[in-house]
Amino acid sequence: MSSKRKGWVYVVSNPSIQGQVKIGYTDTAVEVRMEQLFSTELPTPIKKEYEALVINAKKVEGKTHRILSEFRINQSREFFNCETIQAVEAVREAASSLQIEILHEEIFFEVSKTDERVEKIYNESGTLEQEAFYEGDELISIKVYHQNGNLKKEKLFEDGVPHRDMFSPILAETPPPPIALFFAEWFINISGCEKKF
Repeated sequence: MSSKRKGWVYVVSNPSIQGQVKIGYTDTAVEVRMEQLFSTELPTPIKKEYEALVINAKKVEGKTHRILSEFRINQSREFFNCETIQAVEAVREAASSLQIEILHEEIFFEVSKTDERVEKIYNESGTLEQEAFYEGDELISIKVYHQNGNLKKEKLFEDGVPHRDMFSPILAETPPPPIALFFAEWFINISGCEKKF
C-alpha cells in the first residue's frame, strides 16, 4: 500500500479467545478483512471493536505493535493480550507520534466510565507536548510539557470544566529564582492542592 493511500487500522476480538485482541490494517473495508480472518484463522466469527481511517495505515499499525510489544503473544502474529481500550489508545498514540491524522474513527464497544485513558500529542521532532487524561469520556486533566520533557503546567477539570491550573516552577526549562519557589510553596499550602513537584 502506498504511503499516501488511505487505509484502516482496526482492533478486533473473538469470543473463542478471551482477553486477546488482534490489531491490523487493511486498504479494503474492515468487514472484508474480518471475513478473511474468520475463514482462515479463527473458530468463531470476529467482532469489530474499533477502526481508524488514516493515511499510511501500515505505518500506524507497525507503531501500534511496537507500543504494545510487551503484550504481543507471538512476534509472527498480530494478537495482543491487552484490554480493548488499551489497544485503541495505542492506535491513537501511534498516529499522534507519527504526526498522522486520524481522518475517521469508530468505537464499537461500550466504554466504561471507570476506563482511564491518556491521549498524547507530540511535536514534529517526536517530543511529548501534551497529555490529556480521561475517565470514560470525561476529561480529568491536561499536562503541558517543556521542550526538555519536564512538566510545565497541569490543568485540572471537574465535570469536564476547567477547575484549577497547577504550575511546576521547579521543572521549568530554566531554574526559577528562590522567590518563585517560595511563592509556589506558599500557593500549594494555602490552596490545599496536592504538591506536584
